[in-house]
Amino acid sequence: MADFSTRYIVEQAVKDVPLPRFFRVRQLFDGRTVDDIPGELDRQLKQRDLYRRILPGQRVAITAGSRQIAHMPQILRAIADAVKSRGASPFVIPAMGSHGSATAEGQLGILHHYGITEQSVGCPIISSMDTELIGHTPDGLPVYCSSTLCHEADAIILCNRVKAHPGLAGDIQSGLIKMSVIGCGKQKGAATCHRLGMAGMEERLLASSRVMLDVMPVIFGVAILENAYDETAELCCVPAERIHQEEPALLRRALSYMPAIYPEKLDVLFVDKVGKNISGVCADPAVTLRFLAPEKIAKNTRTPPSVFIMGDLTEESVGAASGIGQADIITQRLFDKLDMGKTYVNAITSTFLLNARIPIVLSNDETALRFAVRVCNAPDPSAPRIVRIRDTLHLSELLASEALWDELSADPRCQIVSPPEPLLFDGSGDLCPAFD
Repeated sequence: MADFSTRYIVEQAVKDVPLPRFFRVRQLFDGRTVDDIPGELDRQLKQRDLYRRILPGQRVAITAGSRQIAHMPQILRAIADAVKSRGASPFVIPAMGSHGSATAEGQLGILHHYGITEQSVGCPIISSMDTELIGHTPDGLPVYCSSTLCHEADAIILCNRVKAHPGLAGDIQSGLIKMSVIGCGKQKGAATCHRLGMAGMEERLLASSRVMLDVMPVIFGVAILENAYDETAELCCVPAERIHQEEPALLRRALSYMPAIYPEKLDVLFVDKVGKNISGVCADPAVTLRFLAPEKIAKNTRTPPSVFIMGDLTEESVGAASGIGQADIITQRLFDKLDMGKTYVNAITSTFLLNARIPIVLSNDETALRFAVRVCNAPDPSAPRIVRIRDTLHLSELLASEALWDELSADPRCQIVSPPEPLLFDGSGDLCPAFD
């Protein structure tokens, strides 16, 4: 329980801290999209001559991860339909390491939360946490793979989004390679790869993935790149033997699409909602700039906000909140939604304990903001630089404090949508909804 007798003292200490007025800003990003997902998949498969790898009568497994990915049910269905068109039988497996409390039911539940059901994808979904040892890396690291893939699949299609990873800083981050090892390896594979921490993780992923791709019948991968508006920007089909060569270039393209908060050197960043459906660490550090991994901190060239507040946890997270350790402050309503068991399972698997650290807990948004303004050490205490966003996936609109007016008015990447106005709070002291 995060309610303590001293909270009243804290609230009284900051109740008279003034809050600035805020104005609405529209940020402009590259908005290219894939308008016809089945058509684009068909075009890619033909262009790279991949249809011939799907043989009549085969049982073909398609991976689905634990992140909320735009149009994922449609993408999985398009892949399943392509498999059926060749006279083969597709099925989907949850490929998500330890997520869903490391249970088959929990992982199936995550997919259902994202609208990924047997009806929506047009094929069976088989969920199991059982694994098989399929080999070792040259350094002796065991490589595990889902028993379902080992015994039920004649062919495997890896499907995943390629994007930045909160703890990896090299040419391989989140994508098909990570899916082949940590996703397909289930909790045991994820724990094995993480057990030595983040140092050397990229090399372990690459070595383990080579074993997976050599031993298992992976025929190709479908890489998804998203634009800054959380829409599918590209679908890229990659032959299995080309995944290691082509993923670095896919990552560079994915990074070029990434959204950002344009104003820099913020005194306070307030994020309305965080969650596992938004980022593996609840809020994307590439946006918040609150990196916890030393490698990511070393490569970051922008100034992180002085104080970072998380307002609420998404329902889709079902209490799992690994990554809240990025924040300095969370609200009571977020704290009350935490499932510490689910959060700690992820910490055990990743061995990255900072992600599960509990920040300061304050009663509501208003208190959190006043507290943040009081402690942020703004160069001009009367004009703190504050930004409020919906979440780290949706950055096309934000609210900015009045101190940022001149800077953002002159930025061609921004459009001012409304004049400065006071923030609105409800009867509980929480911010009134500001984003659709």
